[in-house]
Amino acid sequence: MCGDYVTDACLAPNPFAIDNCDQFDYQRNCVFAANGYTFRKKQWQMRFGKMPWYKARKDFKHSDLSTVAKANIKALRDRTSVCRGRGDGPVSAKDMEVVRRFFNNKTKMKEGKRALPAKLYVDGNVASRQEFLDFLMTDDLFVLKRYTPVNYQTWGPHGEIDKSKYRSIHVGTGDPGPSCKKDEGEGCEGFEWLDLVLDSKGHIVEAGLGAAACPFVYITSDGGGRFTFAGEILRNLNRRDLESTQHLTLNASIPTNQLLQIHIAEEKQERTYLDAVSLIVGGIEVQPVACKTGENRPRFCADDGVYVVLRPGQTVDLDFDLSAVPQTRASLRLRTNGFYIPL
Repeated sequence: MCGDYVTDACLAPNPFAIDNCDQFDYQRNCVFAANGYTFRKKQWQMRFGKMPWYKARKDFKHSDLSTVAKANIKALRDRTSVCRGRGDGPVSAKDMEVVRRFFNNKTKMKEGKRALPAKLYVDGNVASRQEFLDFLMTDDLFVLKRYTPVNYQTWGPHGEIDKSKYRSIHVGTGDPGPSCKKDEGEGCEGFEWLDLVLDSKGHIVEAGLGAAACPFVYITSDGGGRFTFAGEILRNLNRRDLESTQHLTLNASIPTNQLLQIHIAEEKQERTYLDAVSLIVGGIEVQPVACKTGENRPRFCADDGVYVVLRPGQTVDLDFDLSAVPQTRASLRLRTNGFYIPL
């Protein structure tokens, strides 16, 4: 387990790629979990509730945290802010006006009455004008509020910028705002954001949108129902037209009872459309046990445009019988097809 320090045991398997800012949210909450914090968000209830060492305490108080724990929590929160581009201070009044004009002209951009910068990105990838606008105009996302943090950053939508020529601005539209209690583990976790790069004349030359979301995957291979977090699927497939197939490498071996159980959970404000799921074991494709029946096969058995729809808080459980797979084929990858829609 992890204690006041974030340890390898706490992060095994590490739930986030090293370049994902969400890792710091997880590490900070891991310290809280180790000290018995009772989580309110289902995301963290699911994640830590599956860990055998986690024991929630009804009498938990922040004053119970050690000096070391408090220092690590603060350090991890600071690293989150820097990672998400909030580490270079608030923007000037002049640049803030540029940001406001961008948001005020969203409708004109859609109607073609207002130009967009030549370089556009969605989730770090080059995007067409239409792709960018489709994402920008998503209901209830990318809205500039009174409390939205707007800060300079070192990085632009697609890499480090030359500060002698450009200014990069991070707009944290997904920031929880005043409702965020910074002394609690679950607070201050942004969902979506906008990045703008300005030239020396204050013109926007690059714009990027991003959203941190996708279903979570948990696995168990010990027969005891103790699930561990394995990763995320359908990353960045946040529109119907982006439907695709992805693979998630599982940090697990073929269990002794030859039955691997996988739990897919929708824990964020999005709706997942899951078309097909299978397990690739050393090059051999294995379908879930439920797909072997002749009648009433679940919707996740075939890539046919008929979806299992997971709304926030909903889950799907899959059993894989690996008895016919040679034990030497230990590489396990979860193969999924689908997409998700932010709500």
